[in-house]
Order: sequence, then C-alpha cells, then structure tokens
Amino acid sequence: MMATKKTNNGDWSHDERMQWRRWLRTLRILEPAKYPVFVTRRKLSADAGIRASCVLRTQSDGTQAFRIVVDASLPLDVAWYFLLHEWEHALTWFEGDPDIDHTDEWGQVLIGSLYARLWREFVQDGDYDRFK
Repeated sequence: MMATKKTNNGDWSHDERMQWRRWLRTLRILEPAKYPVFVTRRKLSADAGIRASCVLRTQSDGTQAFRIVVDASLPLDVAWYFLLHEWEHALTWFEGDPDIDHTDEWGQVLIGSLYARLWREFVQDGDYDRFK
C-alpha cells in the first residue's frame, strides 16, 4: 500500500512522488503529444480557482513544448485527475481557446476516452498493482 504520510508543509511522501513520476512516464509512452510535455507542481493561487493549466510555449531554441502546471497543494489522487485533464488538452490542442477546449464533446468523449485507455493499461487482466 502506498504511504500517505505527509510532511508538515503538505509535501507528498517519497512513495507518492515516485508514483507521480511513474504515471508521467506512462503518459509520455502511451499518450504522446505533438510536442514535448513538461510537467511541474507548484503552489497556485486558490483565490483564482486555478488548480492546473496547460499552455503551449515557444522555447528559447524556437521549438514548441507544452507546459503543464498542477497545484502542489493537491493530494496525489486529485492531482492525477487534474494531470489527465491537462494532458488531454495537450493531445487535442485547440490553440488554447477555452470555449473550444471545454465543450461537452471534449469533456465527455475525449477525457472519457483517455481515462478508458489508461484504465485498460493500468488494470489489464485485473492486475491493479500495475497502477501502483
């Protein structure tokens, strides 16, 4: 079972950080985006109501890459769902237009499809430990 003990400042345990890294590796292999995806965790403003974001940026060398930021104050299981949401934005980039990016079709079909593909990968043949 994954350790859930937190330090006083709300950081994830070592086991949780390792789990997060395993999930990122799996996403990069199973669901690669058109451009590289860099994921960071940092404290985001609770007042603004933003818990995660995905933007397409031009890097200093002229290449493009997605930058996903997930709020560092979120517990691992909640951060995972925000990561999947933002990863789907990277997979289906609509130039960052929130009116297109958050339509019913995007939310119900694409996100549901991503969850289903990852669920099949992680729990194939009832092997739930592959997800840990």
